[in-house]
Amino acid sequence: MTITVKGKKKNRINVIGRIGEEEPIIALAGHVDVVPGGSGWKKTQPFKPRIIGTKVYGRGTEDNKGGFVAVWAGIKLFLSRCLRFDGTIDLIAVADEEVGNTYGMEYLLKNGYRADYALVPDGGSMDELVIGEKGILWLRITSFGKQAHASTPHKGVNAIDNLNEFLFELKKIDWGKSTSEEFKPTTYNLGVIKGGNAPNIVPGEAMAEVDFRRPIGVSKEQIMAKVEKAVVKVQKKYKQARFSFETFEDTNPHLVSRENIVVKAFLSAAKDLKMWVGTKTMGGNTLGKLFNEAGISAVVHYPGTTETAHMTDEHVDVNELYQGVLLYSAFLEKLLIK
Repeated sequence: MTITVKGKKKNRINVIGRIGEEEPIIALAGHVDVVPGGSGWKKTQPFKPRIIGTKVYGRGTEDNKGGFVAVWAGIKLFLSRCLRFDGTIDLIAVADEEVGNTYGMEYLLKNGYRADYALVPDGGSMDELVIGEKGILWLRITSFGKQAHASTPHKGVNAIDNLNEFLFELKKIDWGKSTSEEFKPTTYNLGVIKGGNAPNIVPGEAMAEVDFRRPIGVSKEQIMAKVEKAVVKVQKKYKQARFSFETFEDTNPHLVSRENIVVKAFLSAAKDLKMWVGTKTMGGNTLGKLFNEAGISAVVHYPGTTETAHMTDEHVDVNELYQGVLLYSAFLEKLLIK
């Protein structure tokens, strides 16, 4: 067994535990960072774990420490039952999934990490295996006006007013039905809006950030074409309206075939254990997206539910984790025992 520590930043290290020297290589990867604790906790304080019955409460218990513990224990169970196997197992703890992966899985993949298959215990649920994820497009829209005194607004151009008009047109867009039977339709969300300095100043600049989630069959260019039509409508009504657009997140949708060996092995393992597991796609992006973009077939599963992730009183049920341990061990047997 070898342990490798890699990091682009001293306090953002990634740890890879490897056992085996043959192919195929199967990566089981989770993240060790968590979101801020937040307020309003009732069962415990966010960073003081507490066990109540079969549940463990605390920030990160579900996202992603519970899933990571389950794959770790699943590997341990597999190794206790299968002293010899054909392949290599990598257990990977990455640094910064919650804030963009710059120092985590993305860094590892850009610096030579490779595997044949991957399992990410960070999405879906006990009875759902995620085989596809939508693409994400984050767009920053800046509206430019002309600053003036509020007592003479006619001397200025109100950037907020123009931005509001644009966002109104954007909200009216029909994104259509899904272009893929596997995915739900394109979605749009206005997440950030900023502008102005004081009520007695006509604002010269305003900004909004929006989130698009697109299925297979819908391109970034198609989304931007509809965005540009909204701009044209605004500028026909308000000749002085000016906008700029900046993309600051852009991922492609992906889908792993049900005939892929990693999907078939997982579903077969569940069937042997008399667990019903179906396949699904989702709008969120996980480490699975990075693996698939690097040509590594990856599926996503969670041993329980992710209903309390990022919420107050986040918790995980130990009994559900135990079921996940059995499932992940059986999954490794399907892939690595010939």
